[in-house]
Amino acid sequence: MRVHPLFAAYPHIPPPAARVDAHVLDGGEVPAVHLTRYPVLDQVPPQWEEPTGLRLHLAVMDERLWRHYTPRPLRGEPELGSGSELRADWEDAGRDRLRFLQSAGVLASRAEPPEPPELRVDALLATHPAARAVGVAVDRGTAVVGLRARLPGLRDEGAGYTVTMRAADPRDAGPVELYASALWAWALWWTQRARELSDRDRLLDDVPPPPLELDVVEAWTPHRVRLERPAWTEWSSSSPSSPVPGGTEDSH
Repeated sequence: MRVHPLFAAYPHIPPPAARVDAHVLDGGEVPAVHLTRYPVLDQVPPQWEEPTGLRLHLAVMDERLWRHYTPRPLRGEPELGSGSELRADWEDAGRDRLRFLQSAGVLASRAEPPEPPELRVDALLATHPAARAVGVAVDRGTAVVGLRARLPGLRDEGAGYTVTMRAADPRDAGPVELYASALWAWALWWTQRARELSDRDRLLDDVPPPPLELDVVEAWTPHRVRLERPAWTEWSSSSPSSPVPGGTEDSH
């Protein structure tokens, strides 16, 4: 597959919105979640192949986070020229992401002190009912993630786990904006595997607390991530979230 020019020019600058293919391999020390980002395009030029047959979800960064990643001039490149045009395209893509926010399966944001990241997770889940996971970056190697295992009802915004995902090595944190995508992919994988091994149907409501560690893999590069303090949380649109002490499998 040929690389989208925005991706090629800025390989370390994540796109404001992307379709993410996610699948889990379970054969190593910890589950490895492989993630591949594809550009979101209304019309795909013939030289770019459309991903087919993949488990895809739409992942979008909100205003707080995508502004944080604004591309800088390439090394040795003047402010004017093709580089500035690509940056302008990236800005346009960022503004265009607004139309994807309400349909995104995974949202990424950024904590802005003094607001606790957990409150930002609550707010995004309350205002984006289609989102199944929300990640709020605290720093370059830490995100607080809300995983919605139970869909919103008439009187609540669903329930699930709130967990802190932290890079085992801060110098090798990987894509913190994809930590929520990795946790969502793990939940889907666990549910599918549990269905195959059980004589009864399994739902996302049955998902246990997340594992202690995951490998988040992008471009075949693994990044070990620790999952800390998982708590079963009931989200409400009218009041702060209510973590259940202990956050164990039996909490719900």
